[in-house]
Amino acid sequence: MKEREGGALLKELKDGDRSATIPSASKGIDVRVAASGTKRYGVSWSGTNFEVKQQGNDITSGQQVDCGSSITIVPTLGDCERAQEVKVNGAAVSPDGQGEYVHEVVGTVSSIEVVAGMKMLEVTWSASLGIGVSVGGNSSSPVSTSCGAEVRVVLTPGAGDGLVQGVTIGEEGKADATVTKDGASALGFTWEENQPTAGQTTVKWVPKGNVEIKAVSLPRKYRIHFSDGDGYTVAVTRAGGAAVTNGEELLEGTRLTVTVEVSNAAKHKVVKVNGDANGITEVATGRYTYGFSISGETTVRVELGVRKYKVVYAPNALKVSELKVWAGGW
Repeated sequence: MKEREGGALLKELKDGDRSATIPSASKGIDVRVAASGTKRYGVSWSGTNFEVKQQGNDITSGQQVDCGSSITIVPTLGDCERAQEVKVNGAAVSPDGQGEYVHEVVGTVSSIEVVAGMKMLEVTWSASLGIGVSVGGNSSSPVSTSCGAEVRVVLTPGAGDGLVQGVTIGEEGKADATVTKDGASALGFTWEENQPTAGQTTVKWVPKGNVEIKAVSLPRKYRIHFSDGDGYTVAVTRAGGAAVTNGEELLEGTRLTVTVEVSNAAKHKVVKVNGDANGITEVATGRYTYGFSISGETTVRVELGVRKYKVVYAPNALKVSELKVWAGGW
């Protein structure tokens, strides 16, 4: 074999040819020599916000892989970061839909880059909550906000609804949390009440995923029933003296005072609230009061009757005209 031809053959093999033909100078016979193995290329990078894997196993920078094989780039970003772009040798790589990026190696890989940006979140809620909701001054769902920034959800009940008792919040990647005034700090939330000027409740925290305001609980409401009757009047007032009307709906826990005025002092009364006469106080002749906090549907009932007296005397000791009579109770 001539030296020139042999040199050309070696060059072909080095360049990746899988076979070459060696012409025979003496016998005219072609000898076919197969090149063994698969061409390999180095994969190198300097970034630290990603991992490179092949068939699920980590590879290190500078390692060689087979030509035609694939490498998977897995961004390792913070909770509030997202991969804006992934590049191999300066060319963008498309995501696979699972948050990873696959590149087929057909030449030396000299650079891998993951360009990270701040993740944006959405806070959403439904009008069916029946309460005013605003986030960052925006009262229309959804509201976009930066991940890692404090979110302030302001809840505004309707007139007469009372302060919010609890709110159920769903955050992406976490179990739903029902936040109340007493348990807010233990769950990582801050609870603020602005009462009585606006009746608002503000819940603050720093979410790391999309947020949905799922439910809001308000105090229950109950009605109180009462009316004037023959020989008496009934008045019901709130703390501070504001009058309550018959059949009015009141927030659970509202402090009330029932006042009964009996016009005929010769009559006595029994005032009952939901059938219970305990706690009734006679503050003046014919004037009775009872204070309580409403906790259910309530009825005030007044029962009147003629005062009864005892007649006390010693038999056979006095004439009937000399009998003395004392008021002896009811």
